[in-house]
Amino acid sequence: MAYTPEDYINAIEKHHGIVSHVARALGVDRSAVYRARERHPEVRAALEDSRERIVDTAESALLEKIQAGDTTAIIFTLKCLGKSRGYVERQEVVHPGGVRVEVAYVDV
Repeated sequence: MAYTPEDYINAIEKHHGIVSHVARALGVDRSAVYRARERHPEVRAALEDSRERIVDTAESALLEKIQAGDTTAIIFTLKCLGKSRGYVERQEVVHPGGVRVEVAYVDV
């Protein structure tokens, strides 16, 4: 059965953009969902929007953890969002030939 872009969009919204769930709901394989994404900008937009909503939900949960004083959440946030304020990790890599390489993660 051939599905319309609207069929894909409805399944995407129902299954929060999880491609394997969308495919299962429609009775197609994942590659059909990816082809629909490439052929129809509105399907691509629905998938992207679903992913953005998931990230929004995760950010809200992270903020709740931060406000509750969760140390791990605080450290994670500082490492990710606080780079411009100096919260960066450094990693040293030693080459087998004795060459020392230091990598600093800096927000550009």
